Amino acid sequence: MDIFRFFVYLSASSILVPLVVASFRLRNGGPFVWILFSYALVISFVEGGGLYTAYMLGKNNFWLSHLYVPLEYMLLSLALSLGFQNKAIRQGIYLSIGLVLLFAVANLFLWQPLDTMNSYVRTLSSTLMSLQALLYLYKAFMDMTNVKLLRDSFFLLSVGILIYFVGTVFLYVFLENMIRESRPLARSFMIINSMCTITFNLIVATVLWRVPRR
Repeated sequence: MDIFRFFVYLSASSILVPLVVASFRLRNGGPFVWILFSYALVISFVEGGGLYTAYMLGKNNFWLSHLYVPLEYMLLSLALSLGFQNKAIRQGIYLSIGLVLLFAVANLFLWQPLDTMNSYVRTLSSTLMSLQALLYLYKAFMDMTNVKLLRDSFFLLSVGILIYFVGTVFLYVFLENMIRESRPLARSFMIINSMCTITFNLIVATVLWRVPRR
């Protein structure tokens, strides 16, 4: 097994870590845990379907990105919205979810069909998700009473979101062109994408583990 396929399998299987942790915290974790459990469950099916389509059937699995990118944005936004007490910010997050879902449908029919990467939706969702994370980090740093940031589940999730979305959006935008121009270069960037994904999944697992019991 070459290093590229090793990272692909490792990245795909890493979602099982937060899924298992979340399953143990469902009873006492509240809505935050349930949302992240739903996220991990959706992504686990997507990863499994992607591996099966690409390596067992030998077919294009780009269609999966049209499914999970908007769902990923919706679930992570719902999770992060729980960290904001400001009603206007929460409503803004809910409106952004509707915007991304509508844009995903329009993009599918007007610009990027199922056999292409939905880089337009990914760019939009990554930008909005990163802005949400930055907004929470600003809130956390401005709150001088919150001196134990590493114990703040939403702070850790925000850091993970920045690592993941900033680190992977470039691949979504340029992957198809890189495959046509230089397959080795595309594989190198996909390894970086896998490392960002693994890091994020481990951070989500840590967040779930540290959620206070209710």
